[in-house]
Amino acid sequence: MKLGAAYLLAGFAALACGEEEPDLERGTAPQIWCRGLCAAELHCGTKHTQDRCEETCVAERPGLRNLSEDGARALRPCLADLPCAALTSGEELWRTELDACWESAKAAVDVSSHARSVCTAYVQDWFECGYSWSVGDCERAYSMWSDAVVTRVAECVDQPTCGVMRACDTMVWSSL
Repeated sequence: MKLGAAYLLAGFAALACGEEEPDLERGTAPQIWCRGLCAAELHCGTKHTQDRCEETCVAERPGLRNLSEDGARALRPCLADLPCAALTSGEELWRTELDACWESAKAAVDVSSHARSVCTAYVQDWFECGYSWSVGDCERAYSMWSDAVVTRVAECVDQPTCGVMRACDTMVWSSL
């Protein structure tokens, strides 16, 4: 009986400790993305403390609100494993590593129903304007973005001319 109570007490202690650690997959897209970056910064010693890293990261990067939560979840592990040189060697290496993370995340992200509903018409309209993009590639790419961004892109579909559609699309992406 005493052994059973000891196991039960140890189990509760383990559960209590597990609750103290943040769930890396929960929160807003900016929070999830920043958890990955903060993990890399902590590992590389570019941040002396984890305190407030996530909060500061989110505040300094308002554009992260344009990501989907699934996109941020797909990006987080890659960001956490960034090479230390990417954090300290300048903009070119940083961009190269971020681009690699983005491509990797696109291949792994769960396709959102919103992206799926937009991409068939979107790809068809671009095809009629002389561009080629698969529906699957569109779905994966747009699943990285928030529903608000995908909705704005969807407004570019069915424009009267290819030039108007191109201008609409350019305006959406340049405003992010």
